[in-house]
Amino acid sequence: MENKEIVCPNEACKKPITKPLSTINLQESKEPYDACPNCLTKIEKPKTQTTEPKIEAPEIKQPTEQTKQEQQENTSCKHFKGYLNKRDKTQEIPQECILCPDNIDCMLQKTN
Repeated sequence: MENKEIVCPNEACKKPITKPLSTINLQESKEPYDACPNCLTKIEKPKTQTTEPKIEAPEIKQPTEQTKQEQQENTSCKHFKGYLNKRDKTQEIPQECILCPDNIDCMLQKTN
């Protein structure tokens, strides 16, 4: 609730409220509500309609076996899939391997 000063709706209280108290009435529900800090009378929030824009997640297409094969054919790899996993760890990683879009798969690929 805003820090705008309001007046308690209770006829017996009518004290100004700068900061409402967040209260729970366990006899009615377990949902917290704003109340007068003096008499615990529930303060109704002004109803304002706020519509949040809906954000739709983009559809992610799962790669099929055919697209995986096409990707393997389209790569201009000078080595083989799994080269980065099998190479000697003291060797530098070739520049073309660093720029290759399949370098992570190549590092994780187990070869015999």
